[in-house]
Amino acid sequence: MGHSRNVEAFTRKELVVVIAVSVMIALALLLILQPRHRKAWHRIACVFNLKEIGAAYRVWSNDHGDKFPANTPVTNGGWSDLLSYTNASTYGCWMNYRTMSKEFGQNTLILVCPADERKPADNLTNLANFNISYFVGVDANDTYPQAILGGDRNLGP
Repeated sequence: MGHSRNVEAFTRKELVVVIAVSVMIALALLLILQPRHRKAWHRIACVFNLKEIGAAYRVWSNDHGDKFPANTPVTNGGWSDLLSYTNASTYGCWMNYRTMSKEFGQNTLILVCPADERKPADNLTNLANFNISYFVGVDANDTYPQAILGGDRNLGP
């Protein structure tokens, strides 16, 4: 007779969340232990946030025909149609990150670099460009590897 086993495993999203929480706890401990290096740790946290946002892009694109939110029409869950409007700059980064909200667990803290003066939004419904530290490369796609998908607005020293 065959044996039936119920195998339970983490989904990709759960694994990303577990890793993110673990790294953030480690960073928090290091910040507490090394106050004189706080600025350097803030920059490291910014890089970690960008890495997590990059993972969210990958998960989102896997679920949406290997396209990023700015390359996907509104009818398919993206926001590319809005880029053709004359007031497209009012949508900007916040629309991109709001579109990917499920991929980073509704966490608005991931959108603000600790080295930045911006304050995170209370929730993704109230998200605005002044609550985001990272820019979006709306023309980025996998067929053009030199394209910049996103980055830190704190480009200076």
